[in-house]
Amino acid sequence: MTRPHDVRSSFRCTIAPEDSAAVVKISGKKFNCSVVNTSRDGFGIRVPCKLAKQLKKAKRVELVFRNERWQVKPVSEFSEDGKTASVGLVRIVELTKINLHQSIGFSSVPKFSPGTDPSFLVALVVAFLLTCVCLPGIGTHLGTAPKIRDGVSYLMRTVAETMN
Repeated sequence: MTRPHDVRSSFRCTIAPEDSAAVVKISGKKFNCSVVNTSRDGFGIRVPCKLAKQLKKAKRVELVFRNERWQVKPVSEFSEDGKTASVGLVRIVELTKINLHQSIGFSSVPKFSPGTDPSFLVALVVAFLLTCVCLPGIGTHLGTAPKIRDGVSYLMRTVAETMN
């Protein structure tokens, strides 16, 4: 029997100790902690018992973990040995800043790589073919030399008329 998507309970992913370093921010003060597990709803962190009590009283709590910044709310607390406590945090708002590159207008410097941009290769092939067709021997033999000569003179006349 399958359950609808909204009824499914979330599962927790355990975090390896070497990847668990995080910072919890309480009222602007930063404290080191370790993230024990994560889920789609929140985090489980391990902190000293004194800090767990401060977490419960705090109005605003932020967690910085793996280059992400979240506003969180403590929902549960469990102490095993009296020295450290495991605190369950629920995600409220993501505060991670995303840097988007913005450009205004066109740049005078082209932003393409000659090695990877296909338009550069096409431009190179067109320039090569145009050069071959314009050469006196090949152009005369193909019959393209007079047409290209007429086209270039037309462009020069148009530019000269525009300037005057």
